[in-house]
Amino acid sequence: MTIAPAQATEPEGPRVQRGARVPDAPSVSIIVLVTTSTDRLQRCLASMEAGVEGGPVAEIIVLANGTAPEALKPIAGRDDIVLIRSAVNHGFGGGCNWAARFACGARLVFINDDAVADAGWLAALDSAMSEDARVGVVGGRVLLESGRLQEAGNVVWRDGSTSHIGRGLPADQQPLLARRDVDYVSFCSAMIRRETWVQVGGFDERYFPAYYEDADLCLSARALGWRVVCEPASVVLHDEGASTPVALRHFLSARNQGLFVAKWRSTLAEYDERPKHVTPAAVMQAAAHTPVQAVAAAGMHEHAPDAATPISRARRKPRNRAGSPPAEADRLALEARHLAADVALKNEYATNLAAQLEAYGTAALLRKRYVSLRRALGVQVRRRPGVARAVERLRSRLGDRE
Repeated sequence: MTIAPAQATEPEGPRVQRGARVPDAPSVSIIVLVTTSTDRLQRCLASMEAGVEGGPVAEIIVLANGTAPEALKPIAGRDDIVLIRSAVNHGFGGGCNWAARFACGARLVFINDDAVADAGWLAALDSAMSEDARVGVVGGRVLLESGRLQEAGNVVWRDGSTSHIGRGLPADQQPLLARRDVDYVSFCSAMIRRETWVQVGGFDERYFPAYYEDADLCLSARALGWRVVCEPASVVLHDEGASTPVALRHFLSARNQGLFVAKWRSTLAEYDERPKHVTPAAVMQAAAHTPVQAVAAAGMHEHAPDAATPISRARRKPRNRAGSPPAEADRLALEARHLAADVALKNEYATNLAAQLEAYGTAALLRKRYVSLRRALGVQVRRRPGVARAVERLRSRLGDRE
């Protein structure tokens, strides 16, 4: 997932381009967002050729989320995707909401452009949902490039922080190979019923541009009685954090955790307290406490989080019927809103950086960054002999000058 500025980039060509080979009546709509470059996206699309094999009939929708026309050229001529061009970056949640308005499938699947789908990835998600009508959201195992687990579902703690289940463990770790209920699944790779999507109102766009929108959606679904499960037979490889600067990622995570806690305070009181040392064993123990949600025979009940932060009723209404194009006025209003949100975010981030500078002082901040750089260099030296030799040569040259 790439987080990029929401500046306007007027697209070239039609705003919605449906390829000739896209199925007319898909049962599943796969949605992928792209922003600055299509390099990772093309790898993701290539992996889907095996990932969707044996699964339901699917259309692939690519939202160019403020992507420059030049960057889109490698995929502009593809006839196997629905390409939607947007003049602005709507963020992750907003972009997914916008793309979903063009989707025709009864089930929506979201996958990051920096993820690679394994064989049978889609069929496993679809089977988990088909086998139990109570399952509203299903995700899979997400592996790091090392082949170890990034996550097999996620845990939410009482303070609103979260932890990946199985982080760093071998991919075949037991008991993570069994289908299980979880607090939430990452929408790096996840499927949701359209009925569930409509009931929760899609992603809450207050988490613009990213982080916590998937945890929020899953808590909303669980509060309505839907099950949220991890299906380990569905696997993607994820290039984690490759697209977002560390400082910005930390800022957004902390900011959106605050929004999440304000919205779900009473619900979070029922969750486990975060331990002082978060170990894989502690996370798995907390994961074992995730209750199975029971759907009432009389139907779903609507849940409103804390009264202090009500969800807009308008946001909970279905945007339009499946696959029908939204009105031009809707598009313009959405772009204006997200451009304004981006300006507000930049001001907030600048204020945060200024506060850090004032708190640490310039010298202290520089020392902190120097220590961080030394630590990062040390890691590279330990892992890569070539870097170690380069450092030794540099030290030798500096010694000759003394």
